[in-house]
Amino acid sequence: MLRSLPRSCIGGSRTTWLTSGADLRGGLQILASGAPMADVVWEWRFTFKSHWGVHAIEAIRALHAARHD
Repeated sequence: MLRSLPRSCIGGSRTTWLTSGADLRGGLQILASGAPMADVVWEWRFTFKSHWGVHAIEAIRALHAARHD
């Protein structure tokens, strides 16, 4: 069973929300420029995968640390 995670394994939620807002803003700027919706969707899909992929890796790292440290 996992014990509670050390504070060093838990990222700052304020940073997460700020970067998520920036991800959305990029797509909205593309939309406002008159680009096709396919471009907006591509931008959001790309930023979603790259941004949340980092969080997935950090979660795995935290679980590993809690289990094996």
